[in-house]
Amino acid sequence: MTGIFTGYGCTVAAGVLAAILFFLYETRSTELFSHASTLALCCIPAGLVGARILYVLFRLPFFGMIGVEHVFFLREGGYLLYGAVAGVILTAMEYSRRKGFDTGRLMDELAIPGLVCIAICRLGEGSAGEGLGNWVDNEALAIFPLAFPNLYGEPQWAVFILEAAAALVIALILFLRRKTLTGRRIWAGLVIYAACQVVFESLRMDSVLKIGFVRVSQVISAVILLAAVLIGRFTCSDRNGAIRGAAGILILTTLIGIMEWALEKTQISNLLIYGLMIAACFAMMQISLWAIRRKVEK
Repeated sequence: MTGIFTGYGCTVAAGVLAAILFFLYETRSTELFSHASTLALCCIPAGLVGARILYVLFRLPFFGMIGVEHVFFLREGGYLLYGAVAGVILTAMEYSRRKGFDTGRLMDELAIPGLVCIAICRLGEGSAGEGLGNWVDNEALAIFPLAFPNLYGEPQWAVFILEAAAALVIALILFLRRKTLTGRRIWAGLVIYAACQVVFESLRMDSVLKIGFVRVSQVISAVILLAAVLIGRFTCSDRNGAIRGAAGILILTTLIGIMEWALEKTQISNLLIYGLMIAACFAMMQISLWAIRRKVEK
């Protein structure tokens, strides 16, 4: 990604502003409303720092080669979305603890604005030459929003549009079911987003970080899905459920890793591979959503 004070940086600023406005609207009749500006001032830099730190951690050899001082050259780019999410969540949790708010309620209120912010940020990736898939050979399909020209004017699949649309759809789902998801809205949003992102990251052909043939964001997405299972079930004192759910996530994650290998090393149809990958991600999402449902006490 490009750095701040660029076209993409302006898009990120627009996403943050939209998130703040939505948060103000959602909390207008609660005690959280008066804390919105202070919370934003805490979460915005935390998100930026978190995104940068996570990126640097996965590229330590690179920064060791070009010079550690480049870690602080934010305009050169290099951020990971999940780092921003972690920075915001951790900061909001600490803020709620200090102010005596219900942490679960604050997380609920941040879920939808966060997804709105992500959607707008994703839309800006095209201007930075990011979020693009394979090259489009069929001229009839080389049109927006299906395709987007790269920095050389060549049409590539506009994966960033899919990512933005998915974030908005998830935000809409959480909005329509906000009452039934009370206390677990943030987890539901993270789980659905992570499951979708496993596929989207595979479709991207840009400068995504990799561990071998697997994308870093795919690994983090799998960790989120696994964490949802373990935390959700252990919180309900359901140890057996946690073990079964975690085993299911690990098996499906391994299958997805094999599919990623097959995309690069075999001649198997990409449509078949992606069909299986989507099915595996849907199954992981269902396992994680089951895990975060509240257990009815006997």
